Amino acid sequence: MRINPIEALSQLLQYLEQEMGVKVLRQFPVQGVDSGLCESIKGKVKSSFVYLCTGDSNSHFFKNQIDFTRCKLQMLKIGSNGFKFPSTIMTDLSLARYTGFRSLPEADDLEKRLKLECQNQLDHGIHLIVAQNMDGSLVIGDSHEYSHRPDPFQSEMIDRLILRELKDLVDIGEINVLDRWIGTYAHSKQKDWGTEEVAHNVFHSVITSGAGMSTSLAIAEKNIQKALNL
Repeated sequence: MRINPIEALSQLLQYLEQEMGVKVLRQFPVQGVDSGLCESIKGKVKSSFVYLCTGDSNSHFFKNQIDFTRCKLQMLKIGSNGFKFPSTIMTDLSLARYTGFRSLPEADDLEKRLKLECQNQLDHGIHLIVAQNMDGSLVIGDSHEYSHRPDPFQSEMIDRLILRELKDLVDIGEINVLDRWIGTYAHSKQKDWGTEEVAHNVFHSVITSGAGMSTSLAIAEKNIQKALNL
């Protein structure tokens, strides 16, 4: 099963509204938070529990419990040229990046070789991930740059390095780029995620790693189960 995040987000909101009876308040910027209360210029909402999910934006309601910076990444979507991949594809650059792989004893030798052969890619935090959408298009990433204030611009040089990694892996022919985008997420060396009670029944929850889309729903379930003693 493969999930297209662009389609899944809107469908998830529809499911919550139509199937679960959840009231979603759109265009409702929250300006103040207190125990049992959220305030906006459009009104107030009372709640037994309040969860602040501010992403990589610093919370202006309470002091951040986790010290984090921001990670900027670049990704692309290209036509498949008829290629069909059996699964998501990663390469040796990914093995040298992810903690689960880097903890293996073989990772040191791999990293030494990559520094000799791929230093430019390492400098920009590039590792290749290729995922195929249901329509056949390929989503390709990605790079990693860290800054408290990342710029909003997409580097053509970094895009070319990512596409070169793909070409070195697969003879896909002429590449037709359909979309390009940048994203940002919170990053911390302290922990990958955390939830802190910043006031009575008010919780600030943030994921400080690149695994937000993979883990956010499970973390939300865990937070709610803990709050409700389920």
